[in-house]
Amino acid sequence: MDENAPNGSINPLRERQLIEQCQRGCAQSAQELVAAHQDRLHAFVWRMVRSDHDAEEISQDAFLRAFQSLDGFNFNFRFSTWLFTIAYRLCLNMMRRRKDFSGESDFSHMPTDGRSEEPDGIFEGIANSEEARRLKKIIWNSVEELTPQQRRCITIL
Repeated sequence: MDENAPNGSINPLRERQLIEQCQRGCAQSAQELVAAHQDRLHAFVWRMVRSDHDAEEISQDAFLRAFQSLDGFNFNFRFSTWLFTIAYRLCLNMMRRRKDFSGESDFSHMPTDGRSEEPDGIFEGIANSEEARRLKKIIWNSVEELTPQQRRCITIL
């Protein structure tokens, strides 16, 4: 009997057996679950954080959290779905902590003109500031790194 699905992951029946064994403390089953998911998880995380070190750290943390909470695992879902959701949330948390993605902008060096007291003048000044140009460049460079489908979703908005 083939215990692995065609894409290299574990078939649902074997996965359930491994999870139940892990819940009873079987380290070998935990190792098998890690081996089945670690490469895909690392690749998924790396695509979000673009750092091997951070991807490794988040992947390890995701596995650790998954195994710590395994007693509450819902067998209506696949382990990989649960694991990747944990990793995704860890990625978002890390990106929120990064200064580059904090949303903090310094408009204090924005040039003022005679219209700066008017609301339209203020907005125009901000939109045409060096800081706004810098942020626009960062955003569009990031958009270029997306897949065509993801890029299409962003540019539609």
